[in-house]
Amino acid sequence: MIRKARSKNWLSVGKIGEYCLVSTATVRRWIKTGDMTAIRLPSGHYRVSIADFKDFLKRHNIPVREELYKMSELETKLLEAIRNNPGGATLVQLAERLDVAPVVAGRVARSLIDAGKIRKEGNRYYPENSEKGL
Repeated sequence: MIRKARSKNWLSVGKIGEYCLVSTATVRRWIKTGDMTAIRLPSGHYRVSIADFKDFLKRHNIPVREELYKMSELETKLLEAIRNNPGGATLVQLAERLDVAPVVAGRVARSLIDAGKIRKEGNRYYPENSEKGL
């Protein structure tokens, strides 16, 4: 099964350049040196997840504008799926439920952990305000 990442959860090199006030060549250099995590599309273009971009900004002490703090549609759905599983949910279960690749679900989960909305215990994810799994 082919799974798609929604474009709302990914940023182009151009958008990142605009945000950071740098050229697209600079953004590509960050990607090629491993300073910024990205995926490469079959067309050769790069895309950076919002979670990875926020991590990059934090590591380099670049101010994060309010618009990046708003939860994406996928973050909202993942949080809801976790809240609907009181016994915790694995990454594979969450990815299947949201019809995304596990790596995408993992990156979204990482952003929710960083935001203090969920926690990971072993291989299961729980809402931050719930008791430990049974």
